[in-house]
Amino acid sequence: MLVHSVLAATRRILPSEDFRRFTTQKVADVAGIGIGSLYEYFYSKESILQFVLEREIDRNLAQFESRLEELQETDLGAISDSLIDHFFDYFYTQKRLMHNLLFSLPREVTAGVILQSRIQVTDKLEKLLVRRFAHLGAEPDLRARLFFVVNTTLECIHSYFFIEEQGTPLLTKQFYKENIRVIARAVLRQSSV
Repeated sequence: MLVHSVLAATRRILPSEDFRRFTTQKVADVAGIGIGSLYEYFYSKESILQFVLEREIDRNLAQFESRLEELQETDLGAISDSLIDHFFDYFYTQKRLMHNLLFSLPREVTAGVILQSRIQVTDKLEKLLVRRFAHLGAEPDLRARLFFVVNTTLECIHSYFFIEEQGTPLLTKQFYKENIRVIARAVLRQSSV
């Protein structure tokens, strides 16, 4: 229960709070718990953010799994298109939260968290796809190709939102999506990376 309170409090605080003003005390206050209780589970604000990021990944993939259930296509290209649309939609609706989770952490924390989150997304996505579409288990280098698609997609999304936040979007969201689709389809057609 305490962990869920911390998660909910952090999700309420982050969209409107700059990381530098984000504190464990603020999380404890919003969650309605004592700071000592919070430190029993989380040793720093970074550990809270990493926990929230992991839960957001789980939530995002659960939503994608629901989307996959509706998808009749079994072609990797169509699945990839659906993944790209889903990631863009998800990040767009959670823009402030995801920005503060991914861009506001100190660089030394961010690099590891982002890489680990992308590996987790790839692992979960591979399991999800193979469970849903058994024939994909025979795809050579599926995990490596999925990682490339996930990484490329998320890098493009981060770039798009960073540029948009600066107030000078040079290219449209649709342009980014279409370019990622071209890259993803090319990579997924390959028998090896």
